[in-house]
Amino acid sequence: SVAVIPEGALLVPDSVRNLLWVELNEGMLNVLEHVAGNTIVLRKSIPISIGKRGIGKISEGDQKTPVGVYRLTSYLQDKQLDDFYGLGAYPMNYPNAMDAMLGHTGSGIWLHGLPKNLEQRPLLDSDGCVVIDNESLLGLKDTIVEGETLIVLSAESINWVSLQSQIEIRQELQATLEKWR
Repeated sequence: SVAVIPEGALLVPDSVRNLLWVELNEGMLNVLEHVAGNTIVLRKSIPISIGKRGIGKISEGDQKTPVGVYRLTSYLQDKQLDDFYGLGAYPMNYPNAMDAMLGHTGSGIWLHGLPKNLEQRPLLDSDGCVVIDNESLLGLKDTIVEGETLIVLSAESINWVSLQSQIEIRQELQATLEKWR
């Protein structure tokens, strides 16, 4: 079989074992594993809730979920949080350098659980965070390395392409950058 990876995953460092890829419009968080030979495998998909006003966060309080690539910076345990955040939370480094360059504002964008009395929430139901059920959140504990794991918040669905095509694009990009440098 042909090795496939998500189209946007041009260069995933060998040190990155797992990647969270959120299809915002589909309402799905995909847990991807980076395996031998630079192949990326879908391990599970988890339904999510996102911002009440959709995607494309630009400013504080706009109730939108950002689009971009973020790092999960730490883990907040149940005892550190209000029940609203469920059994735990992973803050994201929003705004990242790209967001700051574009003048985007806001803070407190997290991947977190549901209040303990809820099993699920509608797709558009957070203030900008990505929300999953508590059991799934706890199940990610072995997948996430605080400060290292990346979460891709994408407006598009994952487009799986051949690894070979991505290698060719990567080589072209690296050659262009080297020439520029």
